[in-house]
Amino acid sequence: MEIHFDFNVDQFLSDIGKLNLEEKLPEFVAKTLSVSFRDKIESRIREKIGNGGFGQELAEGIRTKADNTTLVVDHESNDSTHIAEHVHCGGIIRPKTRKYLAIPIDASVRDEYPSDHTWLTNDGNPIFLRRKAGRGWIMAESRGRGKKQKLKPLFVLVPQTKPQKPRPIWLEKKEATDLVEREVAFWLNKTIERSI
Repeated sequence: MEIHFDFNVDQFLSDIGKLNLEEKLPEFVAKTLSVSFRDKIESRIREKIGNGGFGQELAEGIRTKADNTTLVVDHESNDSTHIAEHVHCGGIIRPKTRKYLAIPIDASVRDEYPSDHTWLTNDGNPIFLRRKAGRGWIMAESRGRGKKQKLKPLFVLVPQTKPQKPRPIWLEKKEATDLVEREVAFWLNKTIERSI
């Protein structure tokens, strides 16, 4: 599934038999419609994902392009990562360039990569422990000295994640069509009132 859709207002008007009124519509119908699409998708993202860093990143990635009467709506993650598509459809995450995914399991390393972390061990490298359940490793560091020394797990290395549930954030075709109908009806009413 691709997180992308486009509407041609010309085509929509001909489909509903109102082509004779198309010339009276302002050219920026598609532009005002793009704002409606963006607002609807952004509010759904904030509702399903939240306002945190990830939700903010998804909300900022919505792209709309209005060219005359054609409107294209998609997400910037389509260009490389397809994160929006993954959130919408769910599924498994696998590493693209490495053997394992490094998932932080401690709040202190939430926005860090293992390679950027300063490890509190004698040699400055993490301590690797085999996971009891499933494939992969746990990256830990030692805290304290002597008999009080304890291992603190910070990252888990896994070959892939468990399947994640879909969190639908994109508009269904019916919702998109309803928005287009509403916007076109608004501009038709406005145009008709001015011309009478």
